Amino acid sequence: MILADEAQEMMPLILNELRLLSSACFDSQSLLCVVLSGDARLLDKLRREELIPLGSRIRTRLAYLDHLLKSAGNATLMTKELRHTQVDHAAGNYRIFVSMAGESG
Repeated sequence: MILADEAQEMMPLILNELRLLSSACFDSQSLLCVVLSGDARLLDKLRREELIPLGSRIRTRLAYLDHLLKSAGNATLMTKELRHTQVDHAAGNYRIFVSMAGESG
């Protein structure tokens, strides 16, 4: 596992290398878990054309929602489609995200 704090400061070339290192067999098998931590600039950076393949693989917010549901005692409270919709709608804002999840649960 690699944990990169302040990932918004990383060069796009390095971020793409991490993407390649974390994938094998065309994404059917993961070799390495990479956790990127950063502020809002990281989300902006991941929207850049050369980093779209990396940005499209990030599932942290969805994993966080799954964790919240499991911690609340009902991991099946929301359908898969609803979870994905809420993650997309919150657009990376955890405060909005947690508030929406709380209101719909």
